[in-house]
Amino acid sequence: SYILPFFVNGSTNDPSMFFMVLCSGNKYVYLDTITIRAGEYKYTYTIDWTDVDRGYDGKQYWELTSFMGDDEDIQWFKNILSADEIIIRYSGDGGSIDHTVTPEERQAITDVLNAYDLFKAASPTVRAKALNNWCKLNKNSPGAPTPEESTRIQEDKIMGFMDTLQKE
Repeated sequence: SYILPFFVNGSTNDPSMFFMVLCSGNKYVYLDTITIRAGEYKYTYTIDWTDVDRGYDGKQYWELTSFMGDDEDIQWFKNILSADEIIIRYSGDGGSIDHTVTPEERQAITDVLNAYDLFKAASPTVRAKALNNWCKLNKNSPGAPTPEESTRIQEDKIMGFMDTLQKE
């Protein structure tokens, strides 16, 4: 299970932040509420259950959704990163599943939020250059890396993307 921010660059060259949510376990929870507890912070999101995809992969039941975030959502994500422990509760009519955010997940969230801030602060020309470099990196990616290699490759790509934004 996880919540991961990602951003896309629209036709107006303004990035939009989204949050992808995956809840997995030994049953469906029929996800309709996400509660995040982190130190003094508690955030609750209500999800329209009709926007949730569900499936079973032979081992686990999973529920997947995403939603567009605004500046307030981005700020609370930044706020929770300072907490010692972050616990996400996925709940609905089928019960609940708790997930403690791992250090790797925390770092991935931090990297995406940092890249988003740099991208927003960059000029349209620098944004185009960074995206062009990103596309070149993705085009030359090796096929089917292991999960560990995939994490390292994505970290390298994000760092290269951020370097382009910082240099300009």
